[in-house]
Amino acid sequence: MNKSSIIGRSVFMAATFVGSMALYATSVQAETIEGKLNGLNCAAGGVECPTDKLDPHLAFEPDFVVQTADGKFYFVTNLDRAVKARHALKMVRVDGKLSSKFDAMSADQFWVKDGGDYKLIWSVAMEEEQRRLMRAMTPEGGGQS
Repeated sequence: MNKSSIIGRSVFMAATFVGSMALYATSVQAETIEGKLNGLNCAAGGVECPTDKLDPHLAFEPDFVVQTADGKFYFVTNLDRAVKARHALKMVRVDGKLSSKFDAMSADQFWVKDGGDYKLIWSVAMEEEQRRLMRAMTPEGGGQS
């Protein structure tokens, strides 16, 4: 094997590696999605449900998704189901990292429309602060028992 062939292969391998890293970086991007929080089974079936917040169907939904005006829906992977269930059928806005491959978002912030404005309900920073406060309350964290 000659030197130019080894150098050529090395350059090709380096270019392939850099190219694959660039593709990975573009597959997860920061975005905002807005839509109605709908039950997963209902969204998959093309309908809006439950009919109201007292509908027992809420208990049977495995998860809730943000369904946009065009009918597309997005999973919010790091937001607890209980938080989503509490705001079912409301208009929401989610800021975070959207995976173009899976129609899923890792949320940084979760907003719920209240009147004409959106109100911040949950954020990574809010959750981290609550975890910090909870650790401080435990005997191991230095809090009182």
